[in-house]
Amino acid sequence: MDERDPSPRAISFLLLILMVGMPIFGLVPKYFIIHRLFPPEELVFGDYAFGGYLDSLIHSGQFRECRPLPFTACSAGTCGYATRMPVVPVLLAGIAKIVGTHTVPVAIVKVVLTSLLSCLFLAVLSLDIRLSLWQLALLYGLYFGPQALKHAVSIGYEDAVFVDLMLCFGIAASYLLRPDLTSSGTRRNIMAVTAVALACLMYFSKPTVLPLLMVTLALALATRHLPWTWKAASVLLVAAPMALWASHTLKTGGTMRLSASYNGENLFRGYNSYSLLIYPQVNLDRIFDSTAATLADGTRVPIRDTAHQDCFSDEWAWNDHYAAAARAWLWQHPVAALKFLAIKAWFALVDVRFTPGRMNETGAAVGAAAVAWMVFARCVLFALVIALAGQILHRRYAPALWALALVGAAFTPFVIVFAYQRHVVPLLILAGTLLITLFAGRRTAA
Repeated sequence: MDERDPSPRAISFLLLILMVGMPIFGLVPKYFIIHRLFPPEELVFGDYAFGGYLDSLIHSGQFRECRPLPFTACSAGTCGYATRMPVVPVLLAGIAKIVGTHTVPVAIVKVVLTSLLSCLFLAVLSLDIRLSLWQLALLYGLYFGPQALKHAVSIGYEDAVFVDLMLCFGIAASYLLRPDLTSSGTRRNIMAVTAVALACLMYFSKPTVLPLLMVTLALALATRHLPWTWKAASVLLVAAPMALWASHTLKTGGTMRLSASYNGENLFRGYNSYSLLIYPQVNLDRIFDSTAATLADGTRVPIRDTAHQDCFSDEWAWNDHYAAAARAWLWQHPVAALKFLAIKAWFALVDVRFTPGRMNETGAAVGAAAVAWMVFARCVLFALVIALAGQILHRRYAPALWALALVGAAFTPFVIVFAYQRHVVPLLILAGTLLITLFAGRRTAA
């Protein structure tokens, strides 16, 4: 045998390096994307969704936004204390205090931190499974997709951290779904509780993760392999921050809430007649800030905020007003609501176009690559569903049903309310991670 031929051990080591190092390799294209997207003089206090919170956290240490507010306040000095969940603003403010308030260094440090976290979880996973070449190619294909890279570098919305967090969550949840993944009981228990912790972390980044958090906690409590002490720790990991957030909203707004005050307006975006006419071609923000929207075929749609109110006493009055308007529209227009639900389900689960449609804002090559990647990522999602259905047919009910429940819980809020592509991309990475980890072979001892 030619000694120059690569040995199976050398090939296995190379695959291991490619697996664990993938997020680090991803920093190269992310670096160039950041420098292309963000002007070097731009500050984090600009028109970004967290700008008000970052300003307050950096200069006064308080979690609040007083200008600009996402609603019109009836009195001067009104602030929002829960329009956003705290994780992402606190993370970005902490980075900005160290590296300065320009967007480029903040975005770079953010992607470095999330990439290192992904490396850590991939390193743990590498102790227990061996990826085949096609599984590694699938993982790279998902992680290096144009949409995944573009959304991962953003500092303007919560989903930017979910590209890596959903990868980590999928790895951790695999230890709940597949207890035989490792022979180490300690590692299995730690990863199981970590799955709950990650779901909770994502919930306090964005409230749409609530169904996923509840299913993950239920799975941890139902798992026979997890000792009761670890189950109690899982419950505490969820209950403690929930109690802290409820006390925060009670102190600042006089009402105990477990979510964000932006929820009411977001719900209304998915339940009104104008959104039905323009979604998904036009950003749904237009129903609040425009008098008309133009569709791709040139059709002009007049817009009027039918739930308009001149001003609100505080953020929870704003939340409750639009939530009530959404519920009223649902009851008054059940047929239109069902039609809208079908449209939203199609774009959340099947469609491969940009949502809202912005294909004309990119070059032809980039647009084609984006569509091709979405086709690939959708096929991965469908492959996972088919594979899990096969497990059910072979009477391996529990792991398959729980996996379907996790994926379904992740997608459900975006089917019910509305989805843009940035919401869906991390969920497709979650689906791909589960497809790999649930069906990969276990690593054998040397």
